[in-house]
Amino acid sequence: MGPFSNLELVTDIWFVVKIMFLIGMGLYLIFAFVIIRQTHHMTNTLQVGFETPIRLFAWLHLFAAIGLLLFAIFVL
Repeated sequence: MGPFSNLELVTDIWFVVKIMFLIGMGLYLIFAFVIIRQTHHMTNTLQVGFETPIRLFAWLHLFAAIGLLLFAIFVL
């Protein structure tokens, strides 16, 4: 067989998949920060009476994105 065994090739492919997954999760975390910024601007511009739940959901989304990225880094 050649210089690479089948197991090494599969391991290398999964390593690349994991790196791409972590890059995607990092981009999603940036998106979550953008959502926080946009909800801040929206709630300052429009006063409709339910700003607190909107801000709460935006912050929960950010914390979930951080938690998922940390999970992906340490578990995958």
